[in-house]
Amino acid sequence: MGWGLSVVPLRVYIYEEGLTRFATEEYTNDPEQIGNNFIHLTNFSINKESDKFVNNNNPEEPEGSKWTLTSLWNYFKKIGIEKGPIWKKIKEIVIKSILSAYGYLKTGFREDISSMYSCYKILGYDIFLDSDLKAHLIEINTIPSLAAKSDTIDSYVKNPLVAEMFNIAGFHIPKQVAFKHQVAILEKVGWDHPGLKPLGHEKRLYTKALNGDDIEKQEEYKDCDREEYLDSILEELSPYDVRQLIMMEDEVSQTKLFSKLWPTSETFEYFPYLEETSYCEKLMDAYEYYYGDHREEGHELINQYCDMKTHLKVKIEHPKQDDQEQTQQQKHLSKLSIPSVFLTGE
Repeated sequence: MGWGLSVVPLRVYIYEEGLTRFATEEYTNDPEQIGNNFIHLTNFSINKESDKFVNNNNPEEPEGSKWTLTSLWNYFKKIGIEKGPIWKKIKEIVIKSILSAYGYLKTGFREDISSMYSCYKILGYDIFLDSDLKAHLIEINTIPSLAAKSDTIDSYVKNPLVAEMFNIAGFHIPKQVAFKHQVAILEKVGWDHPGLKPLGHEKRLYTKALNGDDIEKQEEYKDCDREEYLDSILEELSPYDVRQLIMMEDEVSQTKLFSKLWPTSETFEYFPYLEETSYCEKLMDAYEYYYGDHREEGHELINQYCDMKTHLKVKIEHPKQDDQEQTQQQKHLSKLSIPSVFLTGE
């Protein structure tokens, strides 16, 4: 399962667990068997109708017609096959597939997204391993099913995924709720720091607007090559820089079964696939280069700027008439719509 949490700058996470599905009959090239779906398809909805289908509710064991991804890796280990090279290729597939549509994603982000708060997209990847263990991309599900019956292989994989997804996305306590229950909330979690008051969503942290310092610095590094920007881009951080680094480190702090796929200290190798290397990608590349293996030192750098409230120095934007009308319409919404992705599934 791949997950894009930001487009500009690009941030992608991958879920380390998953589902492994098998066809219930052995593969054959026999033309007379071309219509036998139990041979050529691994879909659960199809193979559960087979007489050879074996149900499996044990997420720890490689048995039955559906395994967890962890069970597959354990099975491979027992027969002398290394996980590393296969998983590396799967990660490359995820990165390249997202980069192939990156231009369209940036356009959508620029035109349709007003804030970076909770801007994310979860994607389901169907990967086929051939007899040589070469990974092939079958399809990418833009609305993967997250529903699962309790005490099943699916619930073992999907329930922790959903919980961690919300933690990484960083949903904030609404200000109205936070103001009313601030004392009780802080006591409950054992926090006592003046910087936490007032508690609740801080929209300035997620603004897309650039102030003068942001614009000036980004123009300065527009045509710099990697050696040049690695040398100095982190010397003096602008408000935009600090906000981006805060968001990334907040996300990373919540990862357990997800791992960060982009940016890393190695993703600069994919820059030739991009039409241009944006300022924010240069910033993230430099941060990962110096602090990817020393994140506590990176936190110290960020904290210095946060103590000066650099991240909250934003361009003041006045709402447009359309925005005001939309806000009034939202106040009249009284029914919560549950996304269909949570309602059905295999």
